[in-house]
Amino acid sequence: MFNLNLRPNERLQKIVRQTEMVLAPIVFEVLVLIYFPFYLLWRYELFTEFDRWFLAWSLAVFLYGVYHYLLWLANCNVITDQRVISIRYQTLFKKQVLECPLQRIVNVSYKTSGVLSSLMDFGDVEIQILGVSQPLLLRRLSHPAKQKEFLWQLHSAGQ
Repeated sequence: MFNLNLRPNERLQKIVRQTEMVLAPIVFEVLVLIYFPFYLLWRYELFTEFDRWFLAWSLAVFLYGVYHYLLWLANCNVITDQRVISIRYQTLFKKQVLECPLQRIVNVSYKTSGVLSSLMDFGDVEIQILGVSQPLLLRRLSHPAKQKEFLWQLHSAGQ
């Protein structure tokens, strides 16, 4: 989905995606959008009259789910031995790439908010960058404490 050009002597350390839990609302939405019309058509015995419409609707809802899954796959954070790269797709044709050299990292922290986030162990990792007012935010990562420690180890090894 994306082309990542590594610099000479740069090694890929890790590719980190958002937790799979971000897909749970989409899966629930897809199931409701397919089940509800099916239930109504079956309940009022209109299924034979609207079977083609239901199939078209189901296909559209399925494609909606696939689209969101592809967006989830495309959004990732790449960690190399020299830099952190955040690739964010808002749509399949609109992306933003943020990059930070490991030497410019000042602070790395993480936060979890909410019961589900605490139970499922996912949260945001914030990277404070020297000379930049806004932190680089790696959102909804699994095991944010481990990701933070990994970044600190890479940062310490590079100095």
